[in-house]
Parts: sequence; C-alpha cells; structure tokens
Amino acid sequence: MELAGHDGYLSCCRFVDSNTILTSSGDQTCVLWNYAQSSPKAICKFTKHKSDVMCVSVNPKDPNMFVAGDCDSMAMVWDVRCPQRPTHIFKGHESDINFVDFFQDGRTFATGSDDSSCRLWDIRSYRELRKFQDVPKDEVPIMCGQMRMSSPMKNAMAQHLIYSSLNHPI
Repeated sequence: MELAGHDGYLSCCRFVDSNTILTSSGDQTCVLWNYAQSSPKAICKFTKHKSDVMCVSVNPKDPNMFVAGDCDSMAMVWDVRCPQRPTHIFKGHESDINFVDFFQDGRTFATGSDDSSCRLWDIRSYRELRKFQDVPKDEVPIMCGQMRMSSPMKNAMAQHLIYSSLNHPI
C-alpha cells in the first residue's frame, strides 16, 4: 500500500484507529489518511507548519486531536475537524523538535529537541509545565522518547518520560 500525497520525506506515521493513519513529512505538512479502502485516500492536510514536521502524536482521550513537532522549534496542536489552523502553538525549544507524545490524560504532552531538552506542556493552561535538561545545550540532541507507566496503575502522576539521545541511548 502506498500513501502518495507528501512532496517530501515521510518522517513519522501513527495509527489513529483501525481505518486511519496520521503522517508527517519534510514537506511541512501532516496528512490524515483513510487506508481501509483498496486505494488509500487523504482525508485532510494540515499546512501551517513553516518547516519540516518531524513527529506526531494522537491524543489518547480524543483521537480528533494530535500534536506535531517541527524543525522550527514549535509544537502545534491540531483538531482534525478544523484543519485550517492549529488550536494551540507551543514555543520554547531553541532547535528542532524530534519527539512528541501525549500523556494518557490527554491534557499534557512531552517534546524532545536538538536543544538537548525535554519539556512537558499543558494544553488547558497553554504553557510549559517543566523543562528537563541535564547536559549543556546543543551537546546531546533528544532523538526519540516514549511515555511509559511506572506501574500498572492508570494514574497520570505515575507516568514517566523516557528519552534517548545519540550519545546516551536507553
């Protein structure tokens, strides 16, 4: 199956549900696809990013919302029902965002960047909650990460961010 619709490299792909995929690309866009048919069809395109979009994460509580991180150091929250513009734009990183992931609560998300920091954001208060950086800026870029539960409890307070860099893999 081919998803022909981006003009640049495909940087990230996430399943939304059993019929839908969300992709991001070096062409500065995200695309929502219906792949249940014999030939996949683009449902909508998100075009307000000003640089390569490196990563996406679907909100676990509301699959109509997702966050995308780009090389312009911004994280944009989108609602697929209103693809003309992002609902929120989060600024704070000083370099490319390579990783985004929603917490299970659907209200907070994390980003990892080439500026060697991970940051937690809240979409309700529209602000940065916390910055994690234990190495000098630009020394160790954050390349990937994942939200993990530290116990079987379904408690957002029990979640931890695990991140990896080029020099310090997990």
